[in-house]
Amino acid sequence: MTEDDGLDDELEMFIEAQDTVWSDVLRELEQGQKTSHWMWFVFPQLRGLGRSPMAQLYGIADLAEARAYLAHPVLGPRLRDATDLTLTHAIFCGHDDPAAAPAIRFNYMSHARDWEEFRTCIRLTREIFAQPAFEPFAGAEIQPGPGVQGDADLDAFIAEHAESAFHPCGTCRMGRADDAGAVVDPEGRVIGVERLRVADSSIFPRITNGNLNAPSIMVGEKIADHLLGRDPLPRANDRPWLHPRWQDAQR
Repeated sequence: MTEDDGLDDELEMFIEAQDTVWSDVLRELEQGQKTSHWMWFVFPQLRGLGRSPMAQLYGIADLAEARAYLAHPVLGPRLRDATDLTLTHAIFCGHDDPAAAPAIRFNYMSHARDWEEFRTCIRLTREIFAQPAFEPFAGAEIQPGPGVQGDADLDAFIAEHAESAFHPCGTCRMGRADDAGAVVDPEGRVIGVERLRVADSSIFPRITNGNLNAPSIMVGEKIADHLLGRDPLPRANDRPWLHPRWQDAQR
C-alpha cells in the first residue's frame, strides 16, 4: 500500500459523508440558513485544532492531505462551490467581499401570524379601555383612531407605525449537539466550529417573557463559568406560568 493509497482512503471518507447531504448543503448555503450538521466534512480544518470526535475524524492530517483534497476532482470543486456560496450570499448585500458590511434583516411582520397578533392586540386594548372602570380616565382614542376597524385598515396602520424596541434575541439558539436547529451547545460553543463561543441573548432557545437585560447578564455569567472551569449552578427547569389557552384566549 502506497502513501497515495492511504490519502485516497482518507479522502473517500469525505466523499461518502458529503454524498448523503450535498443537496442539503447547497440548499442551506443558498438560503443562508444552516439547519443540519455537515460543517466538519464540508469545510474541514486541520486535525488537532478541534477536540471533538467529529473534528478529529474529519480533520486534515497535514499539508499533503490538504493539497490532495484541493486537487481532488470531486472534493476540490465542491469546496470552491461551497465557499463561493458562502461569500456571495445575500447577507453580504450581493458583494463577493467577505469584509463588506452584512445586511441585518430581522424580517419583522414576515409571517401572517405577526399581523394577526398585532390586530388582536389593538382590538383587545380598545376593549380594555372601554370598560366602565376606565371611563373617568380614558379620553378619545388617539391611534389608530375609531375609524380604523377592518383588517386591511388595521394592517395599513401597523405597517406605517410598527417599530422595534431593539431587543432582538434567539438568532443562534442553544441546544443539544444533535439538534439540527441549534447553533451552540449547552456551554455556548458553536457546533461544528472549534474555539468559538457565543455569550449573549442570541443563544436564547426561545424569546423571554420580559426584558432581555437580566437574562443576558445570566448568559454571560454562565458561559464565563464554563470558560473558567467552574462548577455550574444546580440545574433548574422552572417555567413561567402560561395560560393553557394563551394562543386563542385573552381572558
